Amino acid sequence: LGALVRMNVVFIYPKTKEIEIEEVEVPYAILFVGSFVSNKHNVKLFDERRTPTKKILEYISKHDIGCVGISTMTGPQINYAINLSKKIKEINKKIKVIWGGVHPTVCPDSVINEDYVDFVVIGEGEETFNELLDVLGTSKDFGKVNGLIYKKDRKVIKNPDRDFMDLNKVSLNWNLINIKNYIQKKEGMNYLSFITSRGCPFRCNYCWNLIVNKRRWRGWSIEKTKQELEKILKEGVNYIYFMDDNPSTDKKRFFEIC
Repeated sequence: LGALVRMNVVFIYPKTKEIEIEEVEVPYAILFVGSFVSNKHNVKLFDERRTPTKKILEYISKHDIGCVGISTMTGPQINYAINLSKKIKEINKKIKVIWGGVHPTVCPDSVINEDYVDFVVIGEGEETFNELLDVLGTSKDFGKVNGLIYKKDRKVIKNPDRDFMDLNKVSLNWNLINIKNYIQKKEGMNYLSFITSRGCPFRCNYCWNLIVNKRRWRGWSIEKTKQELEKILKEGVNYIYFMDDNPSTDKKRFFEIC
């Protein structure tokens, strides 16, 4: 491999419906991945619920962007992800468009066959996206990146799944977003959503966890969780809503965090 190429990367969390509710939660889907990747690359995060589509596209057109990561859930959000992807390709076909999140993980075949998608990241995106960027900047040997689906000579190639990562390797970089856009007032307190773990051990048939997290539960250590909480408490947050899939899976851990 050659020397690491520091790439300009944009991550976008698309709108979820035509008219957004007044308050929106932190787009953790891109904050986690963007924070992890920002250790080696230049990262810019956009939440389409907070930033007009026109401004996002203007930024991409005015900067030398190597690739754009888009996270989407199944549902109306897909339409906005498609719209963004097509317009990005109109700006510059050489920009690599990478889809990740729940929908591409559950229905990858319906995504990778579209002309406006170059890669699909399956499951957790941090390590897969990081390795993909390294390969894009050096050898172009995409076959070495587990958790990736891509096209080569009009043929779809699915690499082996990636093992779950150690969540303690991820530290949230709040400089990537304006946290004040997500602090809400509730009962006279400053409210913010927060995530400390992933997955759930149960087998509810309707749940995305069966496919994405495979009934595995993993979380930050207690000490790591405290470190990450301190970052948002410094912003005046004093009311926290835990958005974990099942935060009380390890009850002893969760009680100590509280």
